[in-house]
Amino acid sequence: MVEGNIKDFIKKDERVVELGIKGFKYELPTANDELEWLPEYLEKDEDGNTKTNMKKLRKCKLKNLVEVPWSKEVISEMINKDLAWPELNVDEREELMGQLRPTTFSEVVSEMEKAEHKNFDKKKA
Repeated sequence: MVEGNIKDFIKKDERVVELGIKGFKYELPTANDELEWLPEYLEKDEDGNTKTNMKKLRKCKLKNLVEVPWSKEVISEMINKDLAWPELNVDEREELMGQLRPTTFSEVVSEMEKAEHKNFDKKKA
């Protein structure tokens, strides 16, 4: 039997982490987050098998970006909303992130995944 300990959990004060890209902060997802997202990113294929829609999963994870390096002015110029990142709703955030250069978007997603794995590796140690 595997013995559990406090490292099995993400403490509230450890949830928000800085990504390896200047100006981005990400809130690590918990089991509750993942469970809430399941209906959004799981799909059935033509044979009835469950599969993960990676595009939808990434969109779910983007909801946990809590800080970005863009000013209110930059956001306004890109999506015509005079709002700062924390004031944007999910659709507005998706619209903004969807206008990133593909390499920048991939880098952000990659850094989010690294942060999750780093937290998981910390648990195993």
